Amino acid sequence: MEILKLLEKSKVVSNYQVHDFKEFLNGFYIKVVVQLTNNTSLFIREYSDEFERNYSYHLQR
Repeated sequence: MEILKLLEKSKVVSNYQVHDFKEFLNGFYIKVVVQLTNNTSLFIREYSDEFERNYSYHLQR
């Protein structure tokens, strides 16, 4: 999964947890909470299939 590879390589990410992950025939849904090095949390939700892609990124101090 590309998003997890990017989080692993990032220098500003101190930790992350996958809270939900569903994979189906032509797509997936993932929900991740990321702790950044400046004590900020990034909440990620992404849904993708062959016809649609929805995503949300919410930053919180």
